[in-house]
Amino acid sequence: MLKVPHDFQTYADQVYQEWVIESAIAPELFFANTTVTADEVITYGGDVSYPIHEALNWEIKRWRTSLTGKVQRPEQYGTIIHTINPFTEDEKSAQVFQVKLEHPVLDQTKLKPRKYENPIGQGQVGGFAKIPLSVWQTVALRHNCPIDGSNFWAWVRQHNLPIIICEGMKKACALLSQGYIAIALRGITMGRGRNEQNNVTLQSYLQLFATSDRTVLFCFDTETKPKTKKAVYLAQVRTGKLFEAAGCSVKIIQLPLLPNTDKTGVDDFIVAFGADSFENLYNNSLPLASYQWIWTLKHQLTYKPSLCLNINDLSHTTLDIPKSGIIAIQSAKGTGKTKAIASSVNSADKLALLGHRVSLMRNLCQRLGVDFKGDIDQVSGNFITASAYTLRVGACVDSILAFNPTNFIGCDLVIDEVEQVLRHLISGSTCNKDGKRPALIARLQLLIRFAQRVIVADADLSDMSLDYLKALRGDDNDIYLIQNTYKPQGYPTKFFRAKSDAEITSELLIDISNGKKLFIATDSKASSKAIAKLVNQMKSVRPRLKVLLINSETSGGEIESEFIRNINQKVQDYDVVISTPSMSTGVSIEIQWFDKVYGMFYGTLTDADISQSLSRVRDNIPRVVWCKARGNNFSRIDRSEFPVKIKNTLQSRWDREASLIRASLGADLNLVLNGVTWDNPHIDLWAKIEAANNSSMWSLRDHLLERLIYEGNIVTVINHEDSESNISNLVKEAKQQVKQEQYQAIASAKILLKSQIQDLSKKESRSPDEILNETKTAIANFYCTDDVSPELVEYDRDGQTRIKILRFEALFNTDLAIKSDLDAISKQAKYDQGIFIPDQPCHILGSFIRNKLRLEKFLVLNQEYTNQDLENIGQICRQCAEDIKKYLGFNIPQDQTNIWIFRSLCSQLGITTKSKRVHENNSMTNYCWIDSEAWAQLQAIVARREHRRNEFMVKEEIPPTIIETNQEGAIDLMPNQTKEQEKIADQLVETLAKTNFECLDATLLTKIKNQYSVEVIRQVWQYLSNRVKATIQRWVYPQWLYYDS
Repeated sequence: MLKVPHDFQTYADQVYQEWVIESAIAPELFFANTTVTADEVITYGGDVSYPIHEALNWEIKRWRTSLTGKVQRPEQYGTIIHTINPFTEDEKSAQVFQVKLEHPVLDQTKLKPRKYENPIGQGQVGGFAKIPLSVWQTVALRHNCPIDGSNFWAWVRQHNLPIIICEGMKKACALLSQGYIAIALRGITMGRGRNEQNNVTLQSYLQLFATSDRTVLFCFDTETKPKTKKAVYLAQVRTGKLFEAAGCSVKIIQLPLLPNTDKTGVDDFIVAFGADSFENLYNNSLPLASYQWIWTLKHQLTYKPSLCLNINDLSHTTLDIPKSGIIAIQSAKGTGKTKAIASSVNSADKLALLGHRVSLMRNLCQRLGVDFKGDIDQVSGNFITASAYTLRVGACVDSILAFNPTNFIGCDLVIDEVEQVLRHLISGSTCNKDGKRPALIARLQLLIRFAQRVIVADADLSDMSLDYLKALRGDDNDIYLIQNTYKPQGYPTKFFRAKSDAEITSELLIDISNGKKLFIATDSKASSKAIAKLVNQMKSVRPRLKVLLINSETSGGEIESEFIRNINQKVQDYDVVISTPSMSTGVSIEIQWFDKVYGMFYGTLTDADISQSLSRVRDNIPRVVWCKARGNNFSRIDRSEFPVKIKNTLQSRWDREASLIRASLGADLNLVLNGVTWDNPHIDLWAKIEAANNSSMWSLRDHLLERLIYEGNIVTVINHEDSESNISNLVKEAKQQVKQEQYQAIASAKILLKSQIQDLSKKESRSPDEILNETKTAIANFYCTDDVSPELVEYDRDGQTRIKILRFEALFNTDLAIKSDLDAISKQAKYDQGIFIPDQPCHILGSFIRNKLRLEKFLVLNQEYTNQDLENIGQICRQCAEDIKKYLGFNIPQDQTNIWIFRSLCSQLGITTKSKRVHENNSMTNYCWIDSEAWAQLQAIVARREHRRNEFMVKEEIPPTIIETNQEGAIDLMPNQTKEQEKIADQLVETLAKTNFECLDATLLTKIKNQYSVEVIRQVWQYLSNRVKATIQRWVYPQWLYYDS
């Protein structure tokens, strides 16, 4: 700390010491960018100025009265730090960056002295030092870039040189003195702001340097206070992401903490260890994605362990765990967690074991001596085996409604791989089948509260899961955390950094031809089939090759199920096993059989799940891994990596949706909507899961590489430049063949009856043939045809086209969108456990936005559009790009053409467009139009669906009356009406026509039901609009329309 000086020169000397000596700043740089001054300066002519007050735009108060009664001015010295305007670099445009006062002002909010003062009313400015020629030469030498005739910061921009972002001008000058280009911020969060659309963007002075392929490094202070450390992390990530969005390569320089200090700045480090040491840190800076991953991993579990261990196999020790409460086990993969749990619960009379995949649960049930729900019967809510009742039952969380909580009071509830199980419960599609997710969540909460012990385990255990379980348990007891810090010996890993999977596929096929036995893990069903096809083709050189493929379509087969149940015996029957996530966790291959493990990942799984799948084989054999650089399994609500932002987007989306559908809701469903609360653990868990998933997807390959290294594996990175090769063509051909075979298989399957579909839905797992039948039936029902050809299956694109057609129908008939949204709400509401907002489709919201864009006006055949023709719709989309991204799900770059925007909007509706470029008037003009053949096909599908809906409504709405005639079984389609009935019907139609649609309610409908005869109501029904009919059908008493004669 500086001592209070006795005179100005002493203060100036101390400032020089602080900057030049203690911060290693070049003297000429110090003098060029600072002014050390007193607050009152009297010139030789007697004029008085107040430099500090003027620099800070403070009100100047010339005098004050001292305690002695003398009138005098207080003594105040300060250092004015200057910055230049990077846009002009004009001496006249220089500004005050900050002022450091000798006697700091007390911050009334933080109740501590402020280190620096910022000018009042100035707004945000960046710290751009004025660079003397000597310093410029140092910078030019380090970057091997000759000085030209421009100004320094223009030179930096022109040559796209790396920049370092730091906090404070003193640190920036310390870096500039060593030849690094540094820009100072007043505070760690000051690099960001909001634009006119209220979107977060880089400050304008940083946008100058946010150019494609520029390297941007952050070098903020190292802190010790947890709150400050998190603030620094978030500032670097959030500002860094904005640079990345502009095409920059972002890295983080991590400064070590100096001994006996609570924080370390870059100037402190350079003085303490020298410029060479900092250069080493600079050269080893972490990519932003790696920095994020390491930070997240270090902070994902902060609960204090109750028992710390460091052993290679938990089953080799007796775990003295509590007899009640939540017990959590965090231990690396392959360290015997499941065996330890089995030992702890082997004597429990009541045991509920929960998982998320059928194949996993069959395996776990066998290992823990538990009956799998799919293999036993249920009578009056009780589970029964072939010989007796049982209360030791395992099931997927999808089937948890089968558990009667009162039967399991005092049980042991075990959730192995708890992170994945909770993720599946909260966001897995199958857990919302028939709208049951809220009921599943409620049932899990009851089981957790009724259980004597809740035992959970995971290699990647996190606060996220433990916080949720604690909230569901509803008591204040501490979680008993067993933390095993042992790291198993890592395996040698060859990591392919390549754009395509061609290189790893080539190596895989070579290994097979050389007689190697391989386990192949992948995350894609389609790719698993393509890999299997390529591998099976190797039988030409290896005739006895035996291959087993396990994916979501095959895991229900007899051979595959038996393999999973007895994996360590059956695995020896095969030379190559190909596995998807259907067998990614919980399964443990412990015998020495395979020679290598291959991993080929296409962007569906997170890095944690990929690591799990690579560890299913416990033997320490080589791994060969390829992974896409970026995943594709992002959250459909928001692609942010921050839970708060995702939750805010969800709430904003739902508020708009609710305002659009509320008028169409009945009294009961309005109560459901009114009961929605945002401060609940389920939504919080969902937002955290989605954010973590997004983070992994954005930098999947980098995160996976960091994870494999962190887990102790010996990783060799193979950088490979992709080029067209024979193996690339073989892979493409195999994938195409697999698709065509799948199309043909679905087309050749059976169309199921409604009763058969219902029976199938009750099964725990399906055989491959049943899956094909189910798929064909869904296609046939949607497209309203029994002629399901391979071409139609291809057109369907695994259901993606169906989604687009529903949007198209909703654009022209908003009633369909409203009905779809109300159906989704009703499905969940029927369980009387509220609704889970992330599951709500919000179709009417998309329809509303497209109608506001007046998109239907442009859906005209034989009409060609230029960019000028589409200017209005393009401009609106750019202005509302954030809303388009949130609610329609696609991003609109500001530099994209109107034609691109229009074609993207059409694509979402299943409308195929074409385009061309025409040379006219000495320039090129772009045209686009709707493809007439594709439009005709789309219209034919929509017409069939409309006809089917009308048929259904006629059957449901106007039940025919069986009458007695000479013709047996004759049906009267037009019941006789008396003139009086016709008159009454006319009056009722007139009454309903005058009734506001929104005013229809159960009271009015009940009154009509009681006042008018069935015949009158039937006649009136024919004249009502579809929208009114749909509303009436949604009420609690729809049966008023369906009386028999």
